[in-house]
Parts: sequence; C-alpha cells; structure tokens
Amino acid sequence: MPVEIATGGGLGSNVSFITDVAPVAYMDCCEPSGLCVCGEGCGCGDECGCGDTCGCGGGKGKNKKPNPCAASHKGVFYANDFSYLEKDRSSQCLGDCMKQMPMGHGTVDIGGQLRLRYHHEEGMGRQAGASGFQGTKNDFMLTRLRLYLNYKANDWLRFYVEGISAEALANDAYIPRPIDRNSGDFLNLFFDAGLTESTTFRIGRQELLYGAQRAISPLDWGNTRRTFEGVNVIYKGDDWDVDGFYTHYVPVSPFDLDEADYKQAFYGVYATYKSGKTAIYDLFYIGYDNTNSYTGAAPAINAANAGTADFSLHTFGGRIFSDKGDWLFELEGAYQTGRQSGLGLDHRAGMCTCGVGRKLGDAWSPVLWAYYDYASGNDEADGVYNRYNQLFPLAHKYLGFIDAVARSNVSAPNCLLTMKPTDKL
Repeated sequence: MPVEIATGGGLGSNVSFITDVAPVAYMDCCEPSGLCVCGEGCGCGDECGCGDTCGCGGGKGKNKKPNPCAASHKGVFYANDFSYLEKDRSSQCLGDCMKQMPMGHGTVDIGGQLRLRYHHEEGMGRQAGASGFQGTKNDFMLTRLRLYLNYKANDWLRFYVEGISAEALANDAYIPRPIDRNSGDFLNLFFDAGLTESTTFRIGRQELLYGAQRAISPLDWGNTRRTFEGVNVIYKGDDWDVDGFYTHYVPVSPFDLDEADYKQAFYGVYATYKSGKTAIYDLFYIGYDNTNSYTGAAPAINAANAGTADFSLHTFGGRIFSDKGDWLFELEGAYQTGRQSGLGLDHRAGMCTCGVGRKLGDAWSPVLWAYYDYASGNDEADGVYNRYNQLFPLAHKYLGFIDAVARSNVSAPNCLLTMKPTDKL
C-alpha cells in the first residue's frame, strides 16, 4: 500500500493512503488442493507459474524470469500489452484469462481497476467560507472503478471502450473538488482504423498522454482522470513515433454524462525519437483555443482568473532524456505565444526544466535527482501577458502533493529521491 505524505510549510498538510488493485500472480497452474500442476507444493497465497519463486519452472534467485504481466498495464489502458499471452498462456496473472479471448476472427480483452484512496487534510480549505489555506480538517475516501473492453477485429480495425465511476465519501463539511466525482461515464470510446502498417487513424473519445506529462496527461492523480474527443493520426516507426491530433476538452459533469466543450479546441503534433536504449528526444507543437468568455467584466491582468478564458495559444517545445550508466539527464523547455483576447493582450511565455540524476546502488535501486524548474510569470509593465499556461499536465507529480501552485510564475530548485524496495513496490 503506497503512502504519500506532503507538507505545505505550515500552510497545509495532506496524507493519502492509496490501495490499487493491480495485476497479481494468478494460481492458474495450481490444482484446487493448492499443489502446483508440475508437482511442487505451494499454498494459494504464494505465486505459482509466473516465473516467480514457486513452482512450474519459476526458479529462484537472480536467474528467475521476470513476470511479463507486471509491465502489461500502461498509463492509458488502451495501450496495455498482453502479447506475452500469444506465446504462452500457462503463465498467467489475475485477469489474464479474460485477455486475448477469441471472438470471430479477432480477440477481446476485458479488464479494469479498483482504486481506494483515503485523505486526511488539514489547513487546505474545501469547506464553506474556507476555500484557501485556512484552519480546516477534512477526512474523506476517494473510490474509483474503471472497466474496459478492447476488441481487435484484425490488424486493421479495433474498437475500445472504457468507463469510470468515481465517488467521494466525506465528512459533511467537505466540498468535493471538481476532480473527485464522476458518477458513471466514458473515459474512452473510439475506433482505430489502420491506414498503413505503421499508421493508424483514431476517432472518438480518448485520453492523451505524451512525454513526461508536463504538458499533456490524463491526470491519474485526479479521481476522475482527464479525456478529450476528436481524431488522432498515429505513426509508429522503428525510430520515430509521431501523433497528430485535433480534439476538444471534455470537462467533468459529476452527475450527468460528460460532453465535449466545443469552445475548447486542443490540437497538435507530438514526435518522439528513440536513440537506442540510452536517450529519448521529444519535439512538440500544441495549440489550445478557448473561446469561452469571462463571467462579467474582464479581470485585472494579475487576477487569479486572468488567462483562463478567451485565448488562443501556441506552444513549441522539446525534451531530452538520457540514461548513460549510472548518470541520468533530463531537459524540457517550451516557448508559448498567442493572444489573450479577453484581456486585450498578446501572450508570450515560456518554461524550462533541467535535471541531473545519479543511480546510487543496487539495493532498493535508489536514484537521486537535482532539478531546477522555471516557468514565467506576468509583468504588468511590458503590456504583454507573460504567465505560462501549463495546458493539461500531471502537475501533482512535479509541483508538490498539496497542489498549491501551477507551472507558472515558478523558479524552484528541488531534489527527488526514488527507491524500489522490491519488484512489486
């Protein structure tokens, strides 16, 4: 059970306990008695036949085979990879019996996820008359159920649908966040049609995830996740992957079916070059047009809601990630231009992130990173709007667990230490 703890320097605190039902080893090779088919003894609480520690040729020690299903689930479930079942269905994990099932001339995958997350928050508002960092205490449980069906008719045609039900069980005073609740809706509902062996045309509702998720992310931290509606042309080559998409943002309606906001167009091209196993290079252009009007008069240039409506933005950027031996390096930057029509100003802004990491040893695989994050803020004197618009990111991963700031008006050195105590944690 991962535990996330964040403190806000006296302003607030957030403690989250997360339980995620993920793929686990499945006792498919065991008889009802609990004995492995191959004759080795193990209880049904052990792992049998997945190349792990018990039975069916799993082996022990450093030479044991990795469990293929451990890497089968991706950041978006429509990208899940169960191809290992095409070679060997004898080594299965929980739910693998519902993957790669024959249907006509094609195959069907059925699966899902149940996630429970408990929050105890102090000083973070979310009560009547206390929207900011004030003396409040809230206890609540976030629940999320996702179910999906993937039908691959052949190598050229595919249908994918994924639903979500997200709820917040809280004390009476807590005011749920917009990303807490969605009482039954579609995250993904699209068709894929192959244009060539390496190019696919996708149409429908679809989550988007690119690069390090600093600009485009389904926001898995949110209980509801984020999705779009539109078209996407996807090219996957030996060295280059290129997506060109034109979509509209789908805001969450907690108690009604979500509908795309056709006043929020989100489009662009995202290209990735893979240089062997040591480096990744991303190049991207992202356009975002929001023609919704401000409620009432236009806000002051430095008001909290300035730059949130009636704009057209164009973001050009790139990213480098390098892994050489024990050293890691990451650099991402973007320049943003356009027009803040609601404010009557041109828009010019930018962001940059640079990090150097070091692998510290084998035990627990610790990695220490030193980062610097910059994103421009506004200067009232120059007559141009300079606050960087972070678009649709996974800000929670990079800018603090209490989500007090966005990627704008930021100049922040920071450190990151990651560890992996076991293969499953």
